[in-house]
Amino acid sequence: MLSKVRLPEICKIQQLPVIDLSEESSHAPSLDQVQGPPEGQNRPQAPGGSSRRRDYTCRFCGKGFSSPTSLGSHLRTHTGEKPYGCNVCGKKFSHFCNLKIHRHIHTGERPYQCSLCADRFADPSNLRKHEKRHHMQM
Repeated sequence: MLSKVRLPEICKIQQLPVIDLSEESSHAPSLDQVQGPPEGQNRPQAPGGSSRRRDYTCRFCGKGFSSPTSLGSHLRTHTGEKPYGCNVCGKKFSHFCNLKIHRHIHTGERPYQCSLCADRFADPSNLRKHEKRHHMQM
């Protein structure tokens, strides 16, 4: 009899295995185990040469962050964790801001308005697409 082996899910962005944060694992440190570089060592700079400190580094892709909260939010892109759920339809999101935009579907609210033609949108990305498609000069 053959036993089924469950292969890990692969992150579509980084092409790395997704780690389930709900299971304790020695290879997935919690945020309180993540440390910045020792004092005096060179710290990675932000794009554009900014001097903002990037003390917290993603162990999956090496991207640096200035706070553990920012790192934690970023880690969800690798783990697939979606802690924010819609109380109307149950759809889940990895970031609260995306849930907030999603709620406009249920309320009918369209808070994002085109400054050129007054069309309104529920999602800011749809407003940007509209502006590029209809109002950009070629």
